[in-house]
Amino acid sequence: IDTPEGLYEHPATRYVADFVGHSVVFEPDSARALGLGDSIYSLRPERIQLAERADAINITGVIAEIIYSGATRTVVIDAPAPHPRLTATIPNSDRAAQSLQIGDTVTASFRVDDSVPLTE
Repeated sequence: IDTPEGLYEHPATRYVADFVGHSVVFEPDSARALGLGDSIYSLRPERIQLAERADAINITGVIAEIIYSGATRTVVIDAPAPHPRLTATIPNSDRAAQSLQIGDTVTASFRVDDSVPLTE
């Protein structure tokens, strides 16, 4: 048993990653293509930024959906195979988030250490 923060930030299994909040799950073929390794990896939506960064993993895709939720927007991005559909949670205080439109091409980025290897 772990703390709520520990379970959320470092889930050990896919079940915990999905049960405690939302998570983007990278299957082994996607993880290998990104240079993460041969495991399944979890990434929390708030760890994804919509900007290309030299110090991060970058995936370019097309915005499929934008969900306004008061203080944040959930941006759903269709990424090319073998990657999963990405879900990014962006603060509405970010002016660039306010101009996003469905159909826009965006680059989603995240740091390698923000991804968590999972056991089945």
